[in-house]
Amino acid sequence: MRSLVWLLPSMLLAAPAAAAPPLQPGTVAPSEMLSLKVRDGEVRDTLSLLGRVAGMNVIADASVSGRISLNLDKVTFAAALGALALTAGLAVTHTEGDVYIVSKPPASGLSPLAGRVGPAGGDPKDRPVNFNVKNAELAAVIENIANQAGAQLLVKGALSDRVSGRLAGARFEDALRRLLAGTRYGFVREGDAYLIGDATPGTPTSRALEETESFALAYTAAKSVSKLIPASLTQYVKIDEARNAVVVSGTELLRNQVKKLLSRIDAPLKQVVFEVKIIELTDTGSRDLNALRLVQNGSTVSADAENGTALSAAGQLADSSSLGVLNGVARVLEVVSGLVSEGKGRLLTDTKLSTVSGQKAALDVQTDINLTLTTQSTVNSATTNTTTINTLRAGTVVELEPTVQADSNVLAVLNLESSVAGARANTNTAPDISRRKVRNTLLLKNNQTIEIGGLIQSNNTENVTRIPIVGYLPLIGQLFSNTSVSVDQRELLVFITPRIRDVQPWPDTQLPLAPVR
Repeated sequence: MRSLVWLLPSMLLAAPAAAAPPLQPGTVAPSEMLSLKVRDGEVRDTLSLLGRVAGMNVIADASVSGRISLNLDKVTFAAALGALALTAGLAVTHTEGDVYIVSKPPASGLSPLAGRVGPAGGDPKDRPVNFNVKNAELAAVIENIANQAGAQLLVKGALSDRVSGRLAGARFEDALRRLLAGTRYGFVREGDAYLIGDATPGTPTSRALEETESFALAYTAAKSVSKLIPASLTQYVKIDEARNAVVVSGTELLRNQVKKLLSRIDAPLKQVVFEVKIIELTDTGSRDLNALRLVQNGSTVSADAENGTALSAAGQLADSSSLGVLNGVARVLEVVSGLVSEGKGRLLTDTKLSTVSGQKAALDVQTDINLTLTTQSTVNSATTNTTTINTLRAGTVVELEPTVQADSNVLAVLNLESSVAGARANTNTAPDISRRKVRNTLLLKNNQTIEIGGLIQSNNTENVTRIPIVGYLPLIGQLFSNTSVSVDQRELLVFITPRIRDVQPWPDTQLPLAPVR
């Protein structure tokens, strides 16, 4: 340990604790302890003596002046120099040549910095800096922290803004980024130097501050990003569909703003699997199901032949212990499946549709009905036959577009169409097509089954029987004929169950939001 002792004002004496060989600059270990006692001494002389005793290169420029009193015991050189600089309101710059330059900060409203003298190694962007200012010139604050970090600085134009605040132990680049945030200025690093200037698009310096960066997306289609980001940013963004990436050109502040927004947009998707069953019950099957529902609800059912048959069939499908839970959709589906097995209905669709939140899933099972139409045309006494084929379609079409909400419920838009073609006499005759359409907006819980019913279709068939010969005579033929009308009713039941699945990539395969540098 070495000691510095003040004996008289304005007189400096250095007294090593023990005989030792002459000190060489830079030979003192960073952890070696020193003691320093100063009373009303010249700051420049105190700095000079501290450098000689510690064996370090300390230079005080012409701006350093004033007097100081200190009493430090067993501290490191870095702590002693930092305390002296803080007390005297000085700034310390540690150069790559292991030289400590002490200077007076420019008059800018800066309060004394709690300067921390650290090792010269490492990248300047990672070196810790401090500032504690009130209504100070932005240019002066940036110059000060650049001096602390030993960063090379080039400022284009005047940084006219003023700033107040304090920050301790922050990385130089982080501090610089926070100081410039919310201003029209930006920065870019070129080699070892930082270029700062007006980043307003169209200004001469903005082009020098701009860089281009590509952000790959893991879950979201890049082509949809342009609809999600604010209009003020779209001019800086281009879409690379082939690589599912977003390319951003602009200052670092703007690129970071887009990157932060993309990290929120590019979230894992929710996959929804819909289990869809579509069943068509005959008139008898529909009456059987309705009778069983009436019994479950405690209603009185008349014992006529028609309802009696329905109750008999219903009783075979569900014993008395199960009637109490018939209002559960799962039980209804079980009863309907029993009716299908008895030939009182038919299963039109039993499928699963998979999609992701916000995207449409569709099922199209239809039959093409081709109509052959022949037309004749005569031109210059020549007759030409033209044959065309028109196509009608009949069958089942299901479309579902889900949106998974924050509470894990599913908001789904359902479009359903079921159509049946009637008989036709020949290929040139168009059949009648009966259609049933449903458009609903459903709010479902995960794994919840819902039933959509009441889609009843009636087919009226007229049968005419006539007595041969006389039944076809004009006027009196109706007296020898009989007309009967039969009605065939069928009910369509739709059962839908959504199941939510999380879509996650395999471990270690997620694409990075930012390219590896």
